[in-house]
Formats: sequence, structure tokens, C-alpha cells
Amino acid sequence: MSAYLCGWLGAIGDQIGAPDILGNGTLKPIHIMRGVPGWLQGFQGNEFQMLLRKRAVVNHWRETRPTDFHKLQKRIRWLYKVLNHRTRSN
Repeated sequence: MSAYLCGWLGAIGDQIGAPDILGNGTLKPIHIMRGVPGWLQGFQGNEFQMLLRKRAVVNHWRETRPTDFHKLQKRIRWLYKVLNHRTRSN
């Protein structure tokens, strides 16, 4: 197993350690994200926070995709209950 890992690391070792892959640091990873929705780019948070952002963007689903919107609402309600129950308030 270790021989396999050593071979794998040897094959891509130059790619991992090369600091010049991303350039001089002016280009951030958020700027090169392709195929990611705008409301999700640069997002850092939990699933509940992500679904709240998504609901604000896809609010038109109420009329156009009621089943998908209902599933989204159900997931938000369930996560709210779970996080509210398990998270301590200071």
C-alpha cells in the first residue's frame, strides 16, 4: 500500500508543491469558479445557511416548481428543528 502511495505522490509531487500554479496571488479561487451558481460562490457556512440563501434566489419555484420548493422548505424546517435542538445558546 505504501508503495502505491509513494508512486502516486511521486507522480503528482511537482503539481502539489509548485507555488507558481496560481500565479502571484492576485487571482483568488472564487474568481476561477466555473459552473457554480452566483449565490454559492465564495459561500462558507452550513447546510441550513446555504438552503436559506438558495430559497431567497429560487423563490419563483413556488409557482413554477411547487414540489421542489416544498422539498426545499421541508429540509429547511427539519434542519431548523435539529440545529435549534442540538445547538447551545450562550
